Amino acid sequence: MTNTDKLMNYIVRSNYTLNTIAKILQISKTCLISKINGEKEFKAEEIIEIAKILEMNKAEMLYIFLIGSRQFIYKERGNGMKESKYE
Repeated sequence: MTNTDKLMNYIVRSNYTLNTIAKILQISKTCLISKINGEKEFKAEEIIEIAKILEMNKAEMLYIFLIGSRQFIYKERGNGMKESKYE
């Protein structure tokens, strides 16, 4: 799942329009919007291309497309051990 807000922030800060990004990816603007909104999944090649044109580093790319959309849970268990996981 994509972190829509973070991705849109990158797009707005860039000089690229959704039409331009869609053309670079060789998909329709409608399809791009569906992927940004999480209705469809981005292909790995599309993620890499978007990261390249928006000048994201690997950490930013992973956060936006893989990690940032999940809720991180960190809690202390009853035995004093700490547990963390993504949901």
